[in-house]
Amino acid sequence: MIQTHDPAKVSPVHDRAAEAMPSGGEFRITTLVNGEHLVFEFADSGGAELAAEVGALSADHLMAVSPAGIEALALAGVTAVLLPGTCFFLMKTNYAPARKLIAAGVPVALGTDCNPGSSHTESMPMVIVLAVAFFAK
Repeated sequence: MIQTHDPAKVSPVHDRAAEAMPSGGEFRITTLVNGEHLVFEFADSGGAELAAEVGALSADHLMAVSPAGIEALALAGVTAVLLPGTCFFLMKTNYAPARKLIAAGVPVALGTDCNPGSSHTESMPMVIVLAVAFFAK
Protein backbone atom coordinates (compact mmCIF):
# COMPACT_ATOMS: atom_id res chain seq x y z
CA MET A 1 0.00 0.00 0.00
CA ILE A 2 1.33 3.44 -0.92
CA GLN A 3 1.11 5.81 2.03
CA THR A 4 0.13 9.36 1.11
CA HIS A 5 -0.38 10.47 4.71
CA ASP A 6 2.25 11.50 7.23
CA PRO A 7 2.79 8.47 9.51
CA ALA A 8 3.84 10.79 12.34
CA LYS A 9 0.32 12.26 12.43
CA VAL A 10 -1.80 9.13 12.33
CA SER A 11 -3.39 7.13 15.08
CA PRO A 12 -3.25 3.33 15.29
CA VAL A 13 -6.92 3.34 14.26
CA HIS A 14 -5.98 5.22 11.07
CA ASP A 15 -3.45 2.57 10.02
CA ARG A 16 -5.84 -0.30 10.78
CA ALA A 17 -8.56 1.45 8.79
CA ALA A 18 -6.26 1.90 5.80
CA GLU A 19 -5.51 -1.81 5.81
CA ALA A 20 -9.15 -2.84 6.21
CA MET A 21 -10.74 -0.59 3.58
CA PRO A 22 -11.13 -1.81 0.03
CA SER A 23 -9.38 0.41 -2.51
CA GLY A 24 -10.97 1.87 -5.64
CA GLY A 25 -12.90 0.11 -8.33
CA GLU A 26 -16.33 -1.30 -7.67
CA PHE A 27 -16.01 -0.67 -3.92
CA ARG A 28 -15.72 3.12 -4.21
CA ILE A 29 -19.41 3.72 -3.47
CA THR A 30 -19.26 1.77 -0.21
CA THR A 31 -16.05 3.29 1.12
CA LEU A 32 -16.57 6.39 3.26
CA VAL A 33 -14.17 8.05 5.65
CA ASN A 34 -15.63 9.71 8.73
CA GLY A 35 -13.00 11.96 10.24
CA GLU A 36 -14.67 11.74 13.62
CA HIS A 37 -14.07 8.00 13.88
CA LEU A 38 -10.80 7.48 12.01
CA VAL A 39 -8.90 10.62 12.88
CA PHE A 40 -9.07 13.32 15.51
CA GLU A 41 -11.43 15.75 13.84
CA PHE A 42 -10.00 18.95 15.31
CA ALA A 43 -6.37 18.29 14.34
CA ASP A 44 -4.94 17.19 11.00
CA SER A 45 -3.97 13.55 11.11
CA GLY A 46 -4.02 12.55 7.47
CA GLY A 47 -7.66 11.47 7.21
CA ALA A 48 -8.16 13.34 3.92
CA GLU A 49 -5.11 11.68 2.44
CA LEU A 50 -6.39 8.30 3.62
CA ALA A 51 -9.77 8.95 1.97
CA ALA A 52 -8.02 9.76 -1.30
CA GLU A 53 -5.69 6.78 -0.98
CA VAL A 54 -8.50 4.24 -0.62
CA GLY A 55 -10.74 5.90 -3.22
CA ALA A 56 -13.42 6.88 -0.74
CA LEU A 57 -16.65 8.39 -1.99
CA SER A 58 -16.58 11.02 0.76
CA ALA A 59 -14.71 12.27 3.80
CA ASP A 60 -16.53 13.95 6.70
CA HIS A 61 -15.72 16.81 9.06
CA LEU A 62 -12.33 18.05 7.73
CA MET A 63 -12.10 20.94 10.18
CA ALA A 64 -8.32 20.71 10.25
CA VAL A 65 -7.57 19.35 6.77
CA SER A 66 -4.09 20.23 5.53
CA PRO A 67 -3.21 21.75 2.14
CA ALA A 68 -1.86 18.32 1.15
CA GLY A 69 -5.16 16.76 2.22
CA ILE A 70 -7.13 19.23 0.14
CA GLU A 71 -4.96 18.48 -2.88
CA ALA A 72 -5.36 14.73 -2.37
CA LEU A 73 -9.16 15.03 -2.11
CA ALA A 74 -9.28 17.11 -5.30
CA LEU A 75 -7.08 14.71 -7.28
CA ALA A 76 -9.09 11.67 -6.15
CA GLY A 77 -12.51 13.28 -6.60
CA VAL A 78 -13.50 12.63 -2.99
CA THR A 79 -16.50 14.67 -1.81
CA ALA A 80 -15.88 16.73 1.32
CA VAL A 81 -18.92 16.48 3.60
CA LEU A 82 -18.78 19.51 5.85
CA LEU A 83 -20.69 19.46 9.13
CA PRO A 84 -20.86 23.01 10.55
CA GLY A 85 -23.31 21.99 13.28
CA THR A 86 -20.53 20.11 15.05
CA CYS A 87 -18.34 23.20 15.44
CA PHE A 88 -21.33 25.34 16.34
CA PHE A 89 -22.65 23.07 19.10
CA LEU A 90 -19.17 22.36 20.49
CA MET A 91 -18.41 26.11 20.37
CA LYS A 92 -15.31 25.59 18.24
CA THR A 93 -13.99 28.26 15.93
CA ASN A 94 -12.08 26.10 13.46
CA TYR A 95 -14.75 25.49 10.83
CA ALA A 96 -13.73 23.48 7.76
CA PRO A 97 -11.96 25.55 5.07
CA ALA A 98 -14.84 25.36 2.59
CA ARG A 99 -13.54 28.11 0.29
CA LYS A 100 -10.13 26.44 -0.01
CA LEU A 101 -11.76 23.09 -0.77
CA ILE A 102 -14.00 24.63 -3.44
CA ALA A 103 -11.11 26.61 -4.96
CA ALA A 104 -9.09 23.39 -5.23
CA GLY A 105 -11.93 21.67 -7.08
CA VAL A 106 -13.09 19.40 -4.26
CA PRO A 107 -16.81 18.58 -4.47
CA VAL A 108 -18.43 19.85 -1.27
CA ALA A 109 -21.61 18.69 0.46
CA LEU A 110 -23.23 19.71 3.73
CA GLY A 111 -24.70 17.49 6.43
CA THR A 112 -26.20 17.78 9.90
CA ASP A 113 -24.10 15.15 11.71
CA CYS A 114 -27.15 14.88 13.96
CA ASN A 115 -26.16 13.06 17.15
CA PRO A 116 -26.63 13.63 20.89
CA GLY A 117 -22.96 14.33 21.58
CA SER A 118 -21.86 17.05 19.18
CA SER A 119 -24.57 18.19 16.77
CA HIS A 120 -28.08 18.53 18.11
CA THR A 121 -29.96 19.35 14.93
CA GLU A 122 -31.70 17.55 12.08
CA SER A 123 -32.33 20.88 10.37
CA MET A 124 -30.65 21.31 6.98
CA PRO A 125 -31.87 24.93 6.81
CA MET A 126 -29.92 25.58 10.02
CA VAL A 127 -26.84 23.86 8.58
CA ILE A 128 -27.08 26.05 5.47
CA VAL A 129 -27.28 29.19 7.64
CA LEU A 130 -24.21 28.06 9.59
CA ALA A 131 -22.35 27.34 6.35
CA VAL A 132 -23.18 30.78 4.95
CA ALA A 133 -22.17 32.46 8.22
CA PHE A 134 -18.96 30.56 8.94
CA PHE A 135 -17.67 29.23 5.59
CA ALA A 136 -17.63 32.61 3.82
CA LYS A 137 -14.04 33.30 4.93
